Amino acid sequence: MTEAESSIGLVDAEGCLELLFPDERSRPKLRWFLEQKRVGNIPYRKIGHFVFYDPAEVRRAIDRRCKVEVGA
Repeated sequence: MTEAESSIGLVDAEGCLELLFPDERSRPKLRWFLEQKRVGNIPYRKIGHFVFYDPAEVRRAIDRRCKVEVGA
């Protein structure tokens, strides 16, 4: 993630997916993203009934939980 993306601010779920996965063909479905939020794997902020995401925080959370380490 570039410096510009890390300071982009808060976005909605679709915006977060678009920023983190620019290639539409490899982008996870919105349903998967919302399920990860529901089970607590993706951090979010709720302001009233609106839900927002910090793309940099979401990227770090995905890296922590989904990154596969390959032994040499």
